[in-house]
Amino acid sequence: QDNHLEKFLTLCHALEGPVTFPIRVLDQKITESSLEHDLKLSLIQLSSSRLEPLVLFLHLVLDKLFHLTVQPMMIGGQTVTFSQYTFESVVSIVSSLHNSKDLSKDQHGRNCLLASYVYYVFRLPEVQKDMYVAGGNMTDVRYNTVGRTSAASVGSKLAQTRTMSSSNPDIAGIQSADDEVKSIMSSKVSGRSSNRMSFFIESSNDTMGSTRPSGRKHFHEELALQMVVSTNMVRENVFKYVWFFFELLVKSMAQYVHIVDKQEVTRRSRFSNRFKDDISTIVNVVTSEIGALLSKPAK
Repeated sequence: QDNHLEKFLTLCHALEGPVTFPIRVLDQKITESSLEHDLKLSLIQLSSSRLEPLVLFLHLVLDKLFHLTVQPMMIGGQTVTFSQYTFESVVSIVSSLHNSKDLSKDQHGRNCLLASYVYYVFRLPEVQKDMYVAGGNMTDVRYNTVGRTSAASVGSKLAQTRTMSSSNPDIAGIQSADDEVKSIMSSKVSGRSSNRMSFFIESSNDTMGSTRPSGRKHFHEELALQMVVSTNMVRENVFKYVWFFFELLVKSMAQYVHIVDKQEVTRRSRFSNRFKDDISTIVNVVTSEIGALLSKPAK
């Protein structure tokens, strides 16, 4: 029904089990060496899907995106993470649905489809459930983050982006879709100096032919991280529709505590210090934004 959706779902299927390459997507043949490139391109284009099929398959699309967020993949013998791309795709979809005049909103201005998804459909990605139930504790993984910023700097940067003029020649303009794709694909994700994704140094060995490395992320931690390190229009839309991401955070935290059986553990010990730092940053940004809005003179 929609080329963007068909390509994305076909590529996800290729990652979920053994397949024979090349695979055909529409009129395109995709080899194993081009799979990473094509999936990232598909994630960027996903929000351009037609509204009707996107709404029809919304729960499936969001489930797949959240699965890719926490599950690094082995492609061509190398571990690849898609968390930045999936997060930005989710933000674009949330923005598109909110801006559609054909979709209803509740009394609080929330998109009804998104609110229903969080309340009735969202569950922690299955790989995470399997990891906790089967293995007890997570595989010993050292988790490193590039690009973390303090609450003060995040708040000031966000305030600056709201007041800057788009006509200022010193400010980089918004890239076109083609330019953005070329920019993203011109360098390896792991080699970029501006890389904002988390990465793993794993303590276990992976089978070369497997597409599922053992290192996996906690969903609530990765979601908070991506909210903190997002920039430009992605950041603008994250905090414009922050209700959705707060609802995801709360529900994923509750499910995590239940799955790992931490109900009896003190609240301070239920989550990592890194996650609590990210939550503090997010709260500071949101409160500073509210303060800035309230201090603006009425027109």
